[in-house]
Amino acid sequence: MTSTSVPSDFPVPPDLEGFWTWDNMHCPRPLTPMTEDIFCAGCSDGFTKGMDEFAYPMGFAYRVFNYYGYAGMVPQDLKGETMAQRVGSWTSTRTSSSPRTLRSRRVVRYPELQRKPAADRSSHLGVCVEEGHPMSSASAR
Repeated sequence: MTSTSVPSDFPVPPDLEGFWTWDNMHCPRPLTPMTEDIFCAGCSDGFTKGMDEFAYPMGFAYRVFNYYGYAGMVPQDLKGETMAQRVGSWTSTRTSSSPRTLRSRRVVRYPELQRKPAADRSSHLGVCVEEGHPMSSASAR
């Protein structure tokens, strides 16, 4: 049996560990060095800090290989906790903050929903759903 694998000329950094995936949504084209410095560093730092606030055991990182942006999950500094303790902290933080976050999102981001009777709360769906779709307001009537 012959092998069908073709050797790749794509450069892979020698220090690469873990799973990395090409972010073809946010970085579909080659990145300039300035974009790498601003976008990749900002996203990596911002998401990782946010994940750390919720005690998530992993962090988020962007890296550029051959001018393309790749996203990956990287281990966080556990700050003296074991992985099991960190996962426990994340679970309790997530459980306690989720209802509060959802409640504030409904009141702050969608205050118009608070003023409508429950029966009318789906009437805005027709704006973003095609006519005839089961979720459109015209089909719901």
